[in-house]
Amino acid sequence: MRVAPVGVAVLPEPLDRLCAAVADVDRLTHDTTVANAGACAVAAVVSAGVDGAAWEEAAPLGLRAAALG
Repeated sequence: MRVAPVGVAVLPEPLDRLCAAVADVDRLTHDTTVANAGACAVAAVVSAGVDGAAWEEAAPLGLRAAALG
């Protein structure tokens, strides 16, 4: 998975910027809405965790990111 490093490198907010970075990485091999939604969710949860969020805070962010993806 290439999105975990994106989550490490990009802050969780603004979320649209994180999802844009994920879409750039996904474009080569997984350029579908379903793939982008899942990848945005994973990257958002990773990013939130790196930023110090607990699972209870990171999970809703992942759901919001999936909707953007």
